[in-house]
Amino acid sequence: MSATWPQPQRHHGQGAASAAPRPTFPHQMSTAALGVVTITPRALAALMHQNTSPVLLLRRHCLGDWGEVTAEDKRVNAMAARNNGRVCSRYRLPAGTLIYVITEGDAGWRATVLMTPEEY
Repeated sequence: MSATWPQPQRHHGQGAASAAPRPTFPHQMSTAALGVVTITPRALAALMHQNTSPVLLLRRHCLGDWGEVTAEDKRVNAMAARNNGRVCSRYRLPAGTLIYVITEGDAGWRATVLMTPEEY
């Protein structure tokens, strides 16, 4: 199955000063910390059906915007992001479908999976 994802919008303006401010999150992971990235068939179908790129969710996950998680989950994720632990994000797509993004492993081996709650 071949997927075509929407391209990010580019804003044309007078340099960086005209760009909208981006939110910052104190607990970021590098994209290398994602390790091997996989996506389950159900998650892929949901993302394609709603014309949402998995890269957008992975970017939020790396930036420390973990979506719809509890305050306790945020605390655990912040610690895990600093220590190569398990980081779990939960994002709701426009039609209401939930997608989980989970990164786990250790300093020597990491993996990230995008899945639906039913596949968890």
